[in-house]
Amino acid sequence: MIDWLKFFPFALRDEPNPSEVRGPYFSKPVPIKWQFGDSFLHFTAPRSNAVFSFSGRSRSVDRVVPKKRDILKALGPRPNTGDWDNPVNRWNYNLIYFNAWYFVGPWFCGAKARFSVRANLIETSRLSSFFNRNMFHPKVFESAVASILDCHYGHHDFNTKTKAHFRGPLNWQVLPISNSIQAVVCDVHCVGNGTVEDPEVYRKIYIPITSSHILNFNFDFCGADLKNDTVRAKPLLALCNSIIDSIRLDVGPETQAEWDKVKAACPDMSITETFGELQWPLAPEKPPKEKREVDITPQSAGFEKLRSI
Repeated sequence: MIDWLKFFPFALRDEPNPSEVRGPYFSKPVPIKWQFGDSFLHFTAPRSNAVFSFSGRSRSVDRVVPKKRDILKALGPRPNTGDWDNPVNRWNYNLIYFNAWYFVGPWFCGAKARFSVRANLIETSRLSSFFNRNMFHPKVFESAVASILDCHYGHHDFNTKTKAHFRGPLNWQVLPISNSIQAVVCDVHCVGNGTVEDPEVYRKIYIPITSSHILNFNFDFCGADLKNDTVRAKPLLALCNSIIDSIRLDVGPETQAEWDKVKAACPDMSITETFGELQWPLAPEKPPKEKREVDITPQSAGFEKLRSI
């Protein structure tokens, strides 16, 4: 009873360096299930909680959740792809999930840390060299992940043309989520706002959810110093790891048949255990001699196009 009151998510005063930070307030994991065709993705995450106050220290959570139906069918036609000159346009993003959790200090000193999760369903646009390529092929999948990272993080310069604003992928790991389909986990470090030794970290998961779609989870520690600030880092990492460890994929028979077709031509379906750091920033690319066809079908209502991972 005392702990419930001690870390109640109500902000009345400020304490910049609390000795203890706890959260989220509703800590019990809640099962979540998403349908992609005949496959189902499962994971658990606690309910999010806002932080309330009468003194301007309130914090809200604007959740985004998919409807309880086949997400692939809800996407509708391909969205506009725009110009080839913008690398982000080579991939189409559909935001299907967003949630955030606040971690508070004791005795009503309010939010002291924040952790958020964003999930996007990614597919190639007609501007991409990966258009109509099978994401179940391990080498195609690995190259696609590298291309996605390049398009979003490889074109940001920091001070000079030789010093990148981001570094990645780092801490690459294979994540077994089913008997056939596997995912990868990696980190991207934002070094432009700090140093190489103490970066801002984004943790990412990429899953080949269909032969033409990649599901991306982006875990954001919202600027917390994971290396030096153990008071905040410990509960943030605990929540992040619990969500990642809970991810499972029930592969449907039709999806499994698509995967088996690739395996028949490529017996080694394993994903590489190591992946080198990409060399950022990238040099500007020359546009293709012939412009690729662009789909101008309006985007389906109900899903938001995301411009950053």
